[in-house]
Amino acid sequence: MAKALRIKKRRETPCYGKEGKNVVDIENYVINQVTDDVALSFPEAEVLGEYVEKPERFPCACISLDDSAVYERSLDGSLFPHHLTDYFTVNVFSNKAGTKKSEAKALMALIDESLCRMNMVRTMCSPTPNIDRSIYRITARYRVVHDEGRDVDGVTVVHLYRE
Repeated sequence: MAKALRIKKRRETPCYGKEGKNVVDIENYVINQVTDDVALSFPEAEVLGEYVEKPERFPCACISLDDSAVYERSLDGSLFPHHLTDYFTVNVFSNKAGTKKSEAKALMALIDESLCRMNMVRTMCSPTPNIDRSIYRITARYRVVHDEGRDVDGVTVVHLYRE
């Protein structure tokens, strides 16, 4: 079953284009949605839209779109990609004395719930050794398939699918 996203602004960053058609880039929407969800339950956490080796504030989550590939099953005779498979990576950092592991796990659980509500599938989640050993880090990867998006009354509607 697809999850419909209503992106309020028109398409600004196309992933691909052919004959005036574009597939919507969902990265900013995903990061903004996770940021909003985290702010409700974990207001002291910072959410960034790119990876950093050592965050300035803790706890911190870095979410990045690492790969975007054509979903080959949706190619038609024009070879226009009607669907893309996007791969996101999440890195969560905590340095809270005595409870950094539990704090990182709690923040990751919140982000996981947010991404799963967007029909993303977690493909991996594990502790990751960090350069600075005083920081606990968890890395997770997610996959989602989405369509090209359609404009409905000035709002772009994109459907997200679990593969």
